[in-house]
Amino acid sequence: MTPPPPHRLIVSTDAANEADDQFAIVQALLTETLDIRGLVAAHFGRPGSMPESRAEIDRVVGLAGSSVVVVDGAESALPAEPSDGARLIVAEALRDAGRLWIAVLPSRPRTAWGR
Repeated sequence: MTPPPPHRLIVSTDAANEADDQFAIVQALLTETLDIRGLVAAHFGRPGSMPESRAEIDRVVGLAGSSVVVVDGAESALPAEPSDGARLIVAEALRDAGRLWIAVLPSRPRTAWGR
């Protein structure tokens, strides 16, 4: 039986905020059932935090020996201009009619529950 194709996935992460995101990035990169289409650096609530996340993502990706695409996300909440991360998500969604999964690693666990 032929295995199903890997799931296309983009991960948005504030990797410089908490140590758990680095593990999630590496796990995603090593999981054969995932086709990581990009990592988006996210801010985590204070000015200058998105570039810190980008630097941390670049470090982890380099240590993992991966060539996955890494792009900047928004500098702050609800910016007026689309970020490279937003453009990556839209371009990847339009590239293929198949499902595209987006993993958003929140800065606080309660963020995932909307509280």
